[in-house]
Amino acid sequence: MPRNRWDIISKLIIDNKIRTVADIGISKGQTVSGIKRNLHDSMPGGYQLEAYYGIDPFLEPYFKIEQSMLNDFNNWLPFKMVEKTSNDFFTEYKDLRVDLIFIDGDHRPEQYKKDLSNSKTALKEGGILIGHDYIPALLDRKAYATVNADWTNEPYYRISEYIDSFVGEENLNFEQDKRVESGKPVFIWWTFKKGDKFSKVRE
Repeated sequence: MPRNRWDIISKLIIDNKIRTVADIGISKGQTVSGIKRNLHDSMPGGYQLEAYYGIDPFLEPYFKIEQSMLNDFNNWLPFKMVEKTSNDFFTEYKDLRVDLIFIDGDHRPEQYKKDLSNSKTALKEGGILIGHDYIPALLDRKAYATVNADWTNEPYYRISEYIDSFVGEENLNFEQDKRVESGKPVFIWWTFKKGDKFSKVRE
């Protein structure tokens, strides 16, 4: 049975004792809300993160997270809303190092490449780099992208190749998300930072 992306991320947080998270492309807060339900609302005693950074310039007002939700997050953990592009975030917080970075922001290929590179720098050793909207190489990516033109058009097909190249396909974990788009599954991917490279497992 496929899991939601926030269920996958929550388990990675618990299993790897993650304390600090950066969420690129927080949008309406669906992912962090799911993480809160898993780590706080549904867990006896709760799991306490030290910091959660939500990054999004909110160029489209419809996708902006509600203030009431932000207030709710702050009652659980030190939540920092950064209303900036990911490029500006990484520049302003250039000395910040976190345990987990979730990439689900600007999916234009060139920007996604920047997010991959900047995230690698901002991750602590053994940290987890994780992203959404991945098309595994075992699928016919071009055909898949054509069928799902509404969400996985050519840029999505291309970023999947960038992820494989940047991380190393042999270092990638991926799992089908519970969410389905146009009758096709969506995938989430993750890897662990190991020196200047990545690893499929945390060592």
